[in-house]
Amino acid sequence: MTEHAMLEERPMGGGKNIFSDKTAKGWRHELGRLNELVTLLRRCNHALFHASDEHYLLREVCMALVAIGGYRLCWVGYGEDNPGRTIRVVASWGDGDGYLESVKVSWGDTGPGTESPTATAIRTGRPYRRQHLNRREGAFTAPWQAAAQARGFGSVLSLPLEVVEGQRPMGGFTFYAEDPEGFSDAEVALLSDLATDVASGIAHLHERLERSRIEEALRVAEARYSGVLENTGTGTILIENDEFIRFCNATFEKMTGYTREEILGRKKWSDFVVPEDAKRMENYHVWRRTEPGRAPSVYECQMIDREGRVKDILMKVGMVEGTLMSVASFMDITEAKRARNLLHEREAQLTAIVNHLPGPVFVRDVKGRILFANRRMVEQTGYNPEGEYCYNIFYQRRAPCADCPVSRVFAGETVRKEVFFPKEGRWYEVVYAPIAAFDGTVGRIQAVFMDITERKSAESALMVREENLREENRRLRSAIRDRVSFGGLVGKSQVMQDVYERILKAAGGNSSVIIYGESGTGKELTARAIHDMSDRVRGPFVPVNCGAINENLAESAFFGHKKGAFTGADRDRQGYMAAADGGTLFLDEIGEIPLSMQIKLLRALDGAGFTPVGGTEVLRPDIRVIAATNRNLYDLLRENRMREDFFYRIHIVPIRLPALRDRKEDLPLLIDHFFKKYGVGRVLPPVTGKLLEAFSSHAWPGNVRELQNAIQRYLSLDRLDFLGEREGAPEEERGDMALVSRVEDYEKKLIVEALHRHHWHRENAADSLGIHRKTLFTKMKKYGLLTDGA
Repeated sequence: MTEHAMLEERPMGGGKNIFSDKTAKGWRHELGRLNELVTLLRRCNHALFHASDEHYLLREVCMALVAIGGYRLCWVGYGEDNPGRTIRVVASWGDGDGYLESVKVSWGDTGPGTESPTATAIRTGRPYRRQHLNRREGAFTAPWQAAAQARGFGSVLSLPLEVVEGQRPMGGFTFYAEDPEGFSDAEVALLSDLATDVASGIAHLHERLERSRIEEALRVAEARYSGVLENTGTGTILIENDEFIRFCNATFEKMTGYTREEILGRKKWSDFVVPEDAKRMENYHVWRRTEPGRAPSVYECQMIDREGRVKDILMKVGMVEGTLMSVASFMDITEAKRARNLLHEREAQLTAIVNHLPGPVFVRDVKGRILFANRRMVEQTGYNPEGEYCYNIFYQRRAPCADCPVSRVFAGETVRKEVFFPKEGRWYEVVYAPIAAFDGTVGRIQAVFMDITERKSAESALMVREENLREENRRLRSAIRDRVSFGGLVGKSQVMQDVYERILKAAGGNSSVIIYGESGTGKELTARAIHDMSDRVRGPFVPVNCGAINENLAESAFFGHKKGAFTGADRDRQGYMAAADGGTLFLDEIGEIPLSMQIKLLRALDGAGFTPVGGTEVLRPDIRVIAATNRNLYDLLRENRMREDFFYRIHIVPIRLPALRDRKEDLPLLIDHFFKKYGVGRVLPPVTGKLLEAFSSHAWPGNVRELQNAIQRYLSLDRLDFLGEREGAPEEERGDMALVSRVEDYEKKLIVEALHRHHWHRENAADSLGIHRKTLFTKMKKYGLLTDGA
């Protein structure tokens, strides 16, 4: 018997032994029948815990009970949770003659069929026994009893199928016997044990079936997902209800540093989560299985690998349908998060920069609506203009400005425009820049305002000044055309006017200048004029006679040297290039610089600097180079006596000075100039026609320098002497001259002729005369051939 009291329609026997009225033979028959029931119970109990088909099992139990117990009908029904609370027939066996189909059974509190034995046992949770079904009690007979009487059933026993004590039974086990006094207490006790075992067996079977179903679902899920999960590109795992990992792909192994054998069935997925996130992850795990929808499916956390490295992870988790297992993917977003944090930092920096710009900055959409305004614009307008139209804010207009360049900007062009705001009385330069979306289309424009009011005022003043300067320049150029001298040069001829124009252009820049001209044409005067008219006029002008520099000492001469750098270097000496810092370096006779020195000068002039001889510090002076030569540099290039790169470095702005024989119309001006220069404090002789004719008929191979020397001699000796010959002296007077004087005159004449023949190239002239270059230099100095010319 169960612990519940048995419900009976009426007492039976008042506690009298149920076998007291039976004969010994009947007693032995009954005892044998009970033994058979016990044996049946054992068989059923074994079968219940090893069965795999619930309906087949229950039908076999019902069949055995009918066969061995001698019952007319045996059936099992489950109480449904539908609105009618019907009882579904699960299994039955016996001679019911359609009984179960003829009656309606419900385990509800009221209504048709609720008074039936099975409904009562399920509803009350206690056994229900009714004997003498053929007796009529009262005026009404229940439909189930009437149906039982019609089929000759004498008694009935219905037992609840309880799985958990205290909960509603899952169903009922009902037996109908032909004997009106069937189902003794001992038999009820045995059958109650059977019902308990059946209920436990069914529950065990349900559990095994559910477990099998889950395992099958897991196998199906693994088969379905394993190939896919292995190639997701993210670390992917399958998580059991107990948090242990059932499957992991190769990416997860690589992310954690553990092998698959070390993970599967041995580690929980929470083992890889940092302690700070562990509790949150465990809550998500439980909520996902008990409260669907509460836990997020995508979230961030941090995981730790085998080496203790912490990684930022984006997790995506979902349940496997029909199971308590979940699938989770781990995406390493450490670098992405670092980039995102950097982006946020840059955005904050950009916002700070934009907010501290002195002018307004805003972003607008296609319709002109302002989407962002910086702090300066908010301060200027007095409120936050976001959401309003730009043309209304700046111009108080109701429609877009006709001259607004936004159409060009939306086409991808950055536009600069100067605008004037009458309300403020200020000028702004506005930079309209397109803001492209990810697909490359331009949907927004950024406008940056820069207050240029002061600049516009300065520009206006500058324009007035520029116009004044332009007018002054026109007057100067007009005056130049009429001038007879310019920067120490004397001449009014057209060729000299062209030279003056070229000098002006050269003075306006900072490029290297090369001056071509025969000896005595005024190359150094031209270089000095360029320097004096340039912005380097406050700097030094350093002239260098390249032909007079010893090749062995060239580097020291140009770059300087330190004390002790070589024998005789008893003190530090500054070179030409350092001396010309901030000014102009004039390299006369540039063609005389040796090849070995050209490369060093080229490097220094190109900005690499130089180091003084014996020094370690690299100097980079700011100099402008003006070179001069009386030679054809292209001939030097062909003869490999000048480097091509050095040539192109100095040959940028060429100026060619004409020979005096090509501008004899300037002779009166030159004569007048030198008469005034050298005739100070003395009575000047008259310039006669014969004198002018003599000057005009001479070829002037020495150019202005020769003219200068001739006038000096004329003013000093009161006689005109060309190339050592005295103009107008009779032959007999010449014969009276001292031998030494005549030898000197002749030597001077030969030197001058050699210099003219070799375009005043001293080395070549010395070679042609068969003397050393220094000897030639000494004799030129003796005869006054080194005097600067104009």
